[in-house]
Amino acid sequence: MSLYLTNKEKLELLKTQQFTITKKKLLHYLNNIQIKTIKYIDSICIYNKYTHNNIDRCVQSPIWQLGHISHFYIKHTLELLKQKNNLQYKLLEFYIKQIEKEAHIKFDEFYDSHKTLYEIRFTTYISLKRIKTVYYSIIKILYLYINKYNLDSIDNYLIMLSILHNDMHNENYNFTLYYFKNVISEKNLLSNIKITKETPLENSFINIPSGFLHQGSDINKNRIIFDNETPSFLVKINEFKVSKYPITEYQFLEFVLDNGYNNIKYWSKKGLLWKKTHNIKNPLYWLNINNEWYRKHINSIYKIGSNLPICNISWYEAEAYCNWKNVRFINEYEWEYISTNLGRNTYPWGDNEPTNDLCNINNKYKYCVDVNLYKKGENRNGVSQLIGNIWEWCEEVFYPYPNFTIDYIYREMSYPFFGEKKICRGGCFCVNDYLIHPKYRNAQDPGCQIQYIGFRVCLKSS
Repeated sequence: MSLYLTNKEKLELLKTQQFTITKKKLLHYLNNIQIKTIKYIDSICIYNKYTHNNIDRCVQSPIWQLGHISHFYIKHTLELLKQKNNLQYKLLEFYIKQIEKEAHIKFDEFYDSHKTLYEIRFTTYISLKRIKTVYYSIIKILYLYINKYNLDSIDNYLIMLSILHNDMHNENYNFTLYYFKNVISEKNLLSNIKITKETPLENSFINIPSGFLHQGSDINKNRIIFDNETPSFLVKINEFKVSKYPITEYQFLEFVLDNGYNNIKYWSKKGLLWKKTHNIKNPLYWLNINNEWYRKHINSIYKIGSNLPICNISWYEAEAYCNWKNVRFINEYEWEYISTNLGRNTYPWGDNEPTNDLCNINNKYKYCVDVNLYKKGENRNGVSQLIGNIWEWCEEVFYPYPNFTIDYIYREMSYPFFGEKKICRGGCFCVNDYLIHPKYRNAQDPGCQIQYIGFRVCLKSS
């Protein structure tokens, strides 16, 4: 099979798809994603005066990002629907030409994340109004398409794929806005200190028996499967002990108070280099005021010592904590094992779809919550909050599964990042219920702090 496929060839290959979804759900998801995306970009663009030199590299230019989202819809959905059902969108093409003329760019290249340098995304002026017009036009075209045609599994797949991609970028908008409000904000917050008064939880270790797991996924009619999740394969799991909860703020504070950030024996060589390069002296958003530790949270600062999970922590910081505590990261296969009830269920709690009663998702509370909440969402062994609240770092570098096959449509989903990023699992509070599940593999740069990532730990084998 050629590396470069025509749209006709892609559609032929997509005939193996079995993904089913109702028109009502598709329209509901499309409406919600549009509302959230526009709300995010309107909120975040007030900070657009800050260039890439001032901010974390995980932050994307908000206007460029909306163009990228639009580009994805066009390239991976509209162009294929045009081939399949002769879909026409001449007005959208006119809007794109206006942008190209105004900014002296090629739309298809400029909004391709693998063709445009990070710095250029900030320094090239594009009218937000024009990009919004493109985005609105795409959503309208899809509305009309869904209502006009009897959708098959190919239609369902192509439309839902772009919605999921849009949703991934909405998470980026969420943590970017949070970053700006916490780091760029010039407000004096010393007059609004919140004192946390909580009894520290005992984060006990739970014994997990040995067994077998069919790690990964195969074609599934109930959800879209990304290429890095496939194909499934059998893994033997040895007995291990895992923390009931993710590591809490209170627990991580003990590491900080014990001079953990300054003691080089806890840090790997890569971790030390990252820490020196970025002048890392404490967790992101933490402040030391008169020898007391506080966490900045938008318009307030909270005294550290809560049962919230430690969040916005890089893999390197988590690694140093593990070395200090003489524990280890959970492995990816162990995480999937306990998140599927030792391979017996679809989710930790059983086979029911995620809801706000079972886990902290859908951005209901706008931030993470205490680790001892959501008892209904625990797995059969009593391990808590495996889905939602925060992403969880795993030990492994991001690599493909055995017999990996690149996706026919979303070809850049995984392979550019193999061997570089670290696995994180489980989703966070602002992901949507239709995206996250125990087989979903996320991966981030090990130095990433800005995303809502924490970790849980395992005891080392004796």
